[in-house]
Amino acid sequence: MGAAEFLHRELRDRTRALVFWCVGVAAYITLIASIFPSIRDSPQLDQLLKDYPEALKSLFGLGGVNLTTGAGYIDTELFNIMLPLLVIVLAVGS
Repeated sequence: MGAAEFLHRELRDRTRALVFWCVGVAAYITLIASIFPSIRDSPQLDQLLKDYPEALKSLFGLGGVNLTTGAGYIDTELFNIMLPLLVIVLAVGS
């Protein structure tokens, strides 16, 4: 069985799960993006992040990130924490 044949069979067998995962991840991204306007004008959040210990900042990838900007918020909330976890769960669960 060739690689292309194997890939085609796997995609055919797991189409429903793949569709639900894509819809779920898109819904999560929409939720994260819709929450941002409520924290955009929050100077207390910046002060809270500055007061975090350095070990905690490095653990969650918060070093030098400004959560009150769109790019910083999406980078921290989505790309540093949840999206990698979701990909790991997808890979392990398949």
